[in-house]
Amino acid sequence: MSDGILTLDGSGMIVHANQAAAHLLKVSREQMVSQPVSEIFPRLCAETLDDAGSPELQTYSHVRGNREYWLARVRPIADDCCPHGHVITFRGIEEIPRMVANYIRSERQSTFDDILGSSPVIANVKKIAMRIARSDSTVLIQGESGTGKELIARAIHHENTRRKGPFVAVNCAAIPESILESELFGYEEGAFTGAKRGGKPGKFELADGGILFLDEIGDMSLHLQGKLLRAVEERMGDRLGGRKPVPVDIRIIAASNKELRKMSLRGEFRSDLYYRLAVIPIVMPPLREHKDDIPEYVDHFVAKYAEDLRKDVISVSPPAMAALMKYDWPGNIRELSNALEYAVNLTTGPVIGIDCMPFQVVCPSAPGGVPGSDSGRETQVRIANPSPGKRIITRRALEDALERYGTSTRAKEAIAAAFGVSRATLYRRLKEYGL
Repeated sequence: MSDGILTLDGSGMIVHANQAAAHLLKVSREQMVSQPVSEIFPRLCAETLDDAGSPELQTYSHVRGNREYWLARVRPIADDCCPHGHVITFRGIEEIPRMVANYIRSERQSTFDDILGSSPVIANVKKIAMRIARSDSTVLIQGESGTGKELIARAIHHENTRRKGPFVAVNCAAIPESILESELFGYEEGAFTGAKRGGKPGKFELADGGILFLDEIGDMSLHLQGKLLRAVEERMGDRLGGRKPVPVDIRIIAASNKELRKMSLRGEFRSDLYYRLAVIPIVMPPLREHKDDIPEYVDHFVAKYAEDLRKDVISVSPPAMAALMKYDWPGNIRELSNALEYAVNLTTGPVIGIDCMPFQVVCPSAPGGVPGSDSGRETQVRIANPSPGKRIITRRALEDALERYGTSTRAKEAIAAAFGVSRATLYRRLKEYGL
């Protein structure tokens, strides 16, 4: 066990300590044995143990004057209701926030109310998803990266009769192909070199009674697609090295940022698996197709990051909002979220100005793209010393930057930083082009 364990006799003397306790307390097991527990946990002694009055006593204690704090649980060892000792289990208090975070993450639920957007396309997606949420039919959610496919899947789980069951998500693109099969289907003891004693259940078994979410399924190899097809059809988890399949009661939701139908026509994805998964197809629209929702998303993310970063930010300026509305958002809502987190970090006032927006948002058509990349360095050369053939492009880039950033001194500082040139060089080029 990773928890430290101490066993006490009736007088509060330590009679046993596990190796984890010795490691956590930085004291050898031999040194602890036959010592009173108060030497380790000053708040605990025979009297306080006997007077605890409950089967479990929780206490924060420090070790021998050092400021190391622990969460300890004390349980009586009873025989015929007569206590004659105690067992203490403890761990470092720094583990508590991690435990809470893991619990919250595992219990995180999303509802259809969490899916923001009032545009017709988003309203239609929510209407379809709500209608099919209570069934057990397989769902295939397709859409570009960052459109909220997992959010829809979790909302379906929340409205399904399996809501009390697990929601097990697997990113098929993030797991190496060599171990994806064992992750999905599990394995028996001795199935391969390094297999754990007793074997290991796969995600199919872990999702029993709930929903299995297979994300980025378009990246799965054709070999695994064949085994997945059988598992989807028969609702069976076939462990590696197993003698017989394990039946599971699950609903399957798959997702992909690729067009699986076109891939199946090209032989890159099994057509039989595609049609088995696409019983209920749902398409998440890219953000550029429902830009009317951007103001709602902006209000949500600005409020969220202002709270997270403890900053008094309430809105974005009209020029900044105009730039957000004009940008095409290839990264969709995820990219918008990142852009607003960036802006909230940079702003010094309650309103986010356009100078706090990421460069690619305010100058999407500027030659050279994002500063810092190879193409960005090329832009720096063009601004600093443009060749005759590039002067028109350079002028357009500067015009575009001035239109989006503004003409204030601070705006020009931001433009110079974005293009990777000095402010003096920028002023020289602006004067040269009459800007």
